[in-house]
Amino acid sequence: FFALIEPEGSRRLESALRVAYATEGFLDMRPGTPADAFSGEGGRFTVTIPIVEGERASVVALEIPAEIESAGAAAPVLGLRDGEPFRFDDYLSDRARLQTWLRNDGYLYARVTSVLEPRPDGLAVRFQADPGPRVTRGDARTARDGRTRQSVLENAVTTSPGEVIRASSLDDTRERFMQTGVFRSVDLRLLPVVGPDGPLGHEDVRDVVLDVAERSDINLEYSLRY
Repeated sequence: FFALIEPEGSRRLESALRVAYATEGFLDMRPGTPADAFSGEGGRFTVTIPIVEGERASVVALEIPAEIESAGAAAPVLGLRDGEPFRFDDYLSDRARLQTWLRNDGYLYARVTSVLEPRPDGLAVRFQADPGPRVTRGDARTARDGRTRQSVLENAVTTSPGEVIRASSLDDTRERFMQTGVFRSVDLRLLPVVGPDGPLGHEDVRDVVLDVAERSDINLEYSLRY
């Protein structure tokens, strides 16, 4: 505790206080110099830190990627809203939520970044996306020779050829294989479509490639039923 009122510890304390206040929207909070006092009665040691909170920032503009804005009512509901107080935890959660939405809409390699722009009347929040290609499915195949039948693979993959591949559908496919109980591990990868002379260069088409470790103690006469 006493280290916190030393110069180096005081700087760490100031940083922690700024983060805590920024979480509640007080971006201009300024902590003062800690003052300590010792009371002989009861042996109480008191540290007082003066705080100037400043104005609580409000969101005056909120920009989301065009790919999401065009979805209308299907777009995700965000914690931040125009005219309401800015909260840093909502800011971080919304950025992650937008990225998840894009990946579940087929932009599997999407990255969402964000910018905070102070204005005289508040704070403008801009979420920007590098969506990458919207990926569709090519073939489904195994990464190596094994006992997994092609029919089992096709039944387990929840996306049909030519359909958009969503991150959630890959999770569902992986879960289907694990639920059979006949695999020790399941790894799904998306690889470029390959022709006779090598990769075809279709950035928006990927083969679903299954790499599994089969349990040796089970006779693989199984099927998937849903």
